[in-house]
Parts: sequence; C-alpha cells; structure tokens
Amino acid sequence: MNTTRKIIGLLIIVFVAIPTIFAIIWSVGLTKAVVSPEFLSELPQEIITKVPDFVDDMLDSMQQEDVIIDENTRKWVQAIKKTDTSFKDLLKRIGILDWFENELSESFIDIGKILRGEIQSKSIMLDLRPLKKALKHEDITLYIEEILKELPKCNDAELRVWQEFAIQEEIFENLPACRPLGLKEGASIFKNEFNRAVVDIPDEVNIFQGVSEVPYGYDVGQTVVSLTYILFIIPIFFIGLGALIAATSKSSFLRWSGAATLIGGLISLGIASFAKGIVPWAMKFSHYNYFNTRLEELIFEKTGSLMLVIVDKLITPVITLSGIVCVIGVVIFALSFTITSKKEVIKRIEPKQQTEEIAITDKKSDKPDSD
Repeated sequence: MNTTRKIIGLLIIVFVAIPTIFAIIWSVGLTKAVVSPEFLSELPQEIITKVPDFVDDMLDSMQQEDVIIDENTRKWVQAIKKTDTSFKDLLKRIGILDWFENELSESFIDIGKILRGEIQSKSIMLDLRPLKKALKHEDITLYIEEILKELPKCNDAELRVWQEFAIQEEIFENLPACRPLGLKEGASIFKNEFNRAVVDIPDEVNIFQGVSEVPYGYDVGQTVVSLTYILFIIPIFFIGLGALIAATSKSSFLRWSGAATLIGGLISLGIASFAKGIVPWAMKFSHYNYFNTRLEELIFEKTGSLMLVIVDKLITPVITLSGIVCVIGVVIFALSFTITSKKEVIKRIEPKQQTEEIAITDKKSDKPDSD
C-alpha cells in the first residue's frame, strides 16, 4: 500500500507539480521584469546612451572590404571616418545628446515615478522642438563639408548627377562619392533634405497617456507583480497533494515537499542561466546561416549588444526568483530532520525495549535455582 501511494505521489509531483512551479516562476519573473518601472523608464535611457557609440563602432567595422560591396557607398563611409569629428561628438555639438540626457530622460523618469505612485498620474508630452532645432544646427553643414573635403573631385558626369539632385530635390540615393565644385553648394543639398525631413516632425508627442483613475501613491507595477504571486498557490497545491499521498509521516511530508520545490527551482534556475548565457553565443554564430551579405551580419552583430541589455533585464528577475524558490526548498527539506513523529519515536523505542527485556530474561535464566 505504501509503495502504491509513493508512486502516485511521485507521479503527481514529477508530471504536474514541478512543471507547474517552473511555469509560474517564469510567468511571474517575466511579468515582474516587463511591468517594473525600471524596465519601462531606465531601459530606454540605457539603450539611448549606447546609440552614438554603436554608430561610431558600425562605421569602424564598415571599413572592411567584405562588408560593403558597393564601391560608391564604401567611399562615402571612408570619407566619414577620415573626418576629425566622430558621430558622438557631432551629436554633442548640435545638442542632441543634451536633449537625450535631459528632455528625453526626464520624460522616462516621470513615467517610472507615475508607475511607482510617487507623482500624480498625468499625460507626458515629449518636447521635440529642441530636437528639430538641433537638426537644423549649422555644425551639421560644417560636418558635411568635412566629409566632402575627403572625397575626390567630381568629373563631368558625376557633377551632372549632383546638379540633377540639386534641381529635383530628390532623396540622395546613389549620389556619387565625389566633391562638387563648391563645398557649400554640395553641403546645401544635404542640408535642404534635412530641413524637409524636420518639417514633418511634430513639436510635441504624447509618450504616456495619463490615467485619472490611478490614485496618487498607487504602485501599479508592484500591484501587478503582487497579484501574479498568487499564482504560486497552484504549484503549492500540487506539491502538497503529491507529498501528502506519498508521505508516511510529518517529516516525510516535508522531505517530499522540500525536494519537489528545490527541483522545480533548480530546473528553472538552470534553464534561465542557460538562456542568459546562450543568447550571446547564438547571436554570434547563428547569423552566418541567415543573412545574404556581410553588412547584414555586421548590423545584426552590433545590435546584439543592445538586444543583450533587454535580455538581461528580462531574465534576471527569473533567475532571482528561481534562486529564492531553491532556498525555500532547501529550508523545507532541512526542517524535515527536526520533526519526529510519534510513530518514529515508538519504532526507535520498541527495539530498545525488546533488547532490554531479552537482557533481563537472560540474567534471570543465569541465576542458580534456590531449590
């Protein structure tokens, strides 16, 4: 009978309880990551700060001959790299970096405060006027002139193409990598194209819609996460059911429960750690089979660092929660050795009593008969 109960309890734990606790850990961990104010407010800032360095790194890598097949495009990239101004320096000079660090960052910080209930809920409007002003900055024209200086002079055919672009005001695609007769005239073609693009940018954009029903001091993210913790009732029920069927005592019940909890946490922890470690490896090697050009591979490889930031934010809460579940399992399992049921006490005492009775009987039998 005991063997049958243990088999049934084991089946419930292995095929129901452990998969359930694994699924709940991942559900709660990912939910905690996504709805956290840090994910919604700090992650965009972290990515934004990496973009300028990402562009400069891309330009460095694009110098390789096997990256850009088109000769004309390669000449443009080489000219850009020959200038004394990096892309990051340009963004700093025209004020875009300042806009990133102040206007944009403050907007995301306010979103985080609203979600934590630190400030009243409101619509957050992102002011794009400083960005539009930066895109019209004179330093952009000077930067374009620096690039044109690094190019060879245009021949007659190439010069006619430049003139056609100036007249037709088309987007400069396949523009010859050469320097027209006048640097300012050549730079003005790019500048005019920038100005036309800036016109389409609105002055403000609503990046967060205020919700009047959310009261001040109400932490939305924490509330959602707290509600998801209720889901742990499901694996607790199945672990308890399996342990109750398989166990023969209180200490046995705790051992079954602790072992099941520990195994579920360890499986989740192992897979989460593996996923966090395998993503960089997969991104490094898998792209060779999916892209047609070296440029596509390079873009995928360089954007990988940005993707890893997102993966880290998503997986870390799962790893943390898995570790907590493992600790709980170890504690429950350890407690089982501190609890002794009455049956176990009786079982330990009975052999001792039997031994004492046998010894007494032997002593009596050894005494000489008084008769």
